[in-house]
Order: sequence, then C-alpha cells, then structure tokens
Amino acid sequence: MKKFFIPFLNLGQPLMTISFIITVICLPLSIGLEFRYNSQWLLYFQLYPHLILFSLLAFGVVLISLNQAIYLVIEQKKLIQNILLSVLISIFLTYIESTSDNILLLELNNQAQSTINLPQETIVKIQRVPEIIVDVNEVIRENNLIINKSTIEEAIIKFRQQKDNINQEQRQGYYTFMKNSLSYSTWQGKKNAFSISRIFEILSFFLMTNVSILSLILLSKYSKWEVKYFDKYLDILTIVSVVFMTWIPLRCYYNLNTANLIFGTNNAIGHFDAFAFLMYPIYITFLCWEIYQNNQDFKKIGLVIVSFMILTIIGRFFSQGINYLFGLNSNLTIWIVFFVPSLVYYFYQWLKTTSHLGRLAKIWRYKGF
Repeated sequence: MKKFFIPFLNLGQPLMTISFIITVICLPLSIGLEFRYNSQWLLYFQLYPHLILFSLLAFGVVLISLNQAIYLVIEQKKLIQNILLSVLISIFLTYIESTSDNILLLELNNQAQSTINLPQETIVKIQRVPEIIVDVNEVIRENNLIINKSTIEEAIIKFRQQKDNINQEQRQGYYTFMKNSLSYSTWQGKKNAFSISRIFEILSFFLMTNVSILSLILLSKYSKWEVKYFDKYLDILTIVSVVFMTWIPLRCYYNLNTANLIFGTNNAIGHFDAFAFLMYPIYITFLCWEIYQNNQDFKKIGLVIVSFMILTIIGRFFSQGINYLFGLNSNLTIWIVFFVPSLVYYFYQWLKTTSHLGRLAKIWRYKGF
C-alpha cells in the first residue's frame, strides 16, 4: 500500500502548481480576455473582489504555504484519506454553489439571451422599473421576460447612477427584474449562454473550498508526533489563516455592496456564507489552542485573534473603505500596488523551488538516475 501513497504524494507539487495556475492566473486572465471590450472585465473585478482579486492577490500565498505544510506531515496514509475527504465535501459544496441563484455576471457570455414565463404579479412589479433603467416595452412580451446580458449590465450601471432618484416601488421592480434575470433556472439548459470564465470560476471555488477544509483538517487532526518540525508547521498554518482571513472583508463587501446593488439584500453574511464564516472561528480556536499547547506563544495567538477581529470589523462596518480599494470606486493602479508584495513572494518561492529542483537533479545524476 505504501508504494501507492509515495507516488501519489509526489503529485503534490504539480497539483499545487495547477491549482495556482487556475486561480491566480487563469481566472483573472480569462475574464480579462473574454470581456475585454467596453472594460467589462474591470466592472467584474470591482463587483466580485472576493473571488477575482482575492485569487490574484492572496490565494496564491495560501496555496504555496499549504503545500509546505503538507510536506511536513509524516502520516501519509492518513493524509491521503483526509485529502480525499476534503475533495468529496468540496465537490458537493461546489455543485450547490454552481447551481444556486444570484449567478455572477461573468458566468454569462456576451451573447447570452433567454426568455422565461413569469406570473402576472411578477410582470406587474417589473413594469414599475423606470424606463431610464430598463425599457420594459422591449423586455416584456405578455407574461414573458426577454433577457439579454447587455440589458442586465446596463440596468446595473444605470440603477447605480439613479438609485437616489427613484421610489421604493421602482426599486423593488428593479430587484425583481435582476433576481429573475440572474436566476440559475433562467439560464439552465440554454445553449451557448455560459462563459468560458464560468469554468475557471467554478474550479476556483472548488479549490478555495477544498483548501479551507484541508487547512482545518491539517490543524485539528495531526499532533506534533505526526508532523516534522511542528513549530514550523504551526507557523505555516498561521500564515495560511491570516492570509485567508483577508477574504472576510472582501466577501462582506460583496454582500453589503454588490449584492445590495443588484438584488437589494442587506445581509453581511449570505445563506451559503454561513459555512465559510463558521469555519473561521473554529479554525482560529484550534490554531490558538495548538500554539498555546506547543509553546504558549501569546504574541502569535494575539496576532491571529486581532487579525480576525480587525478584518471582520472592517468588512462589517467599513465596507465603503473597501469600495475605494477593491470595489466599484477602485482602479487598476491601486490593485497593482497591492499585487507587488504578492508578486515578490511568488518570485521568491519560484527561486527556492528551482534551486531545490537543481539540487535534486544533481543528486539524481550522482546516483545514476
């Protein structure tokens, strides 16, 4: 059995590299190329920073650090079993996410079009949308709603400009239009409706979910006798936790700003977010307990707790500040400034990897491989 696990673990580096390429490179690059006209890609980056900008700026650091932690685990058989468990749970959660309502604009290609039949009372609500936002005479035919992606995007942009000038009934009509337009059932089964970027978005969601579950497993399931260099192991998992926590304010921004702009919701934590936001305090509790048991490093414990509290408070109460850094009022220049430290870190890790591979190659040549 051991002969199976050793080559399986040797796939770790290529698998982590593929994961890095999908989330850090392919996701933002596919959006930039597929929606390069009329600066659509810029709008998507601003609307969904918890997905796109988090992948670009932070998730690569999490992947690299997690890979380092995995290679310190001694119990290989147990590790593979836990990885498979996290993969199965992630597949289930990804299926739920990819078939849920309130789909992202980037999941639809530029030519996406659909027609759905709605109850009369729903049609009446949509007809209240001001013409300056949506021309209801063009999108409504009897009880049918004719939806084009371009109409959805124009409606969002115009509503953002005019929302202070319209009454509550008109707003509810707009929200009803958007909820039906971006419902998964509206586009399910439609040929050539979904974008190429949707593939990378789903894969990225799967990888982020898998990494978060696996991080919790690595922290809670392994004692210092099952890991090499346990102090280093905890340091790596501390980095993973702190960097991963930068997702919290970005997701809060999406819930409080983007989802509010499009769907009219006001919840800092969405229904599906409950799983993610529940994992953070559990993970932090395990991490702080392990640090305390290992060497009672109260400075490190304080760093983890304070980071979690500050990022949560920023996300919940200062989402407008995020708006200027990563949201609808941000710009490419600001993102580049934030990307520089990540880029330096990626380059440093690449140099370490190539030098390590060079040493391995010399050893193999020396041994006659």
